[in-house]
Amino acid sequence: MRILGLLLLFGGGATVVFALIKYSGQAAFLSRAKMVEGMVVGYASERFKTRGGFGATSDMVVQESRSFAVIEFVTEAGEPVRFTSQLGSSLVSSARVNVYYDPDEPTRAEMRHGFAQYGWIVLMGVLGAAFALVGVGVFFA
Repeated sequence: MRILGLLLLFGGGATVVFALIKYSGQAAFLSRAKMVEGMVVGYASERFKTRGGFGATSDMVVQESRSFAVIEFVTEAGEPVRFTSQLGSSLVSSARVNVYYDPDEPTRAEMRHGFAQYGWIVLMGVLGAAFALVGVGVFFA
């Protein structure tokens, strides 16, 4: 049981550290980012293959795809930019969205989305901390 406790402790601790690194990177980006209005002009699809899945055998290959919004905006300096959001999206074409972009590298941009900015990082940190605490409990039990 002590080995399981150590695995949970170190795995959870590593997840918390990773979340903190991602949080600081996201905070640094948002602190220097400018926000402008952009428009969804289309979608880019990504196809990928996975193995198995719910109710499938492990040797079964499933082809899936995801769509990402292609967004255009104009920087404060007047430079037009087009980028593909890393967030999956169900927005309709011509929808207006707020965009954060790096003034030094305008193609480094992302549409404004509350959960996407910090939500997944906080969730990862909380889950990592929970695993670490369970690991401590298991180790000393």
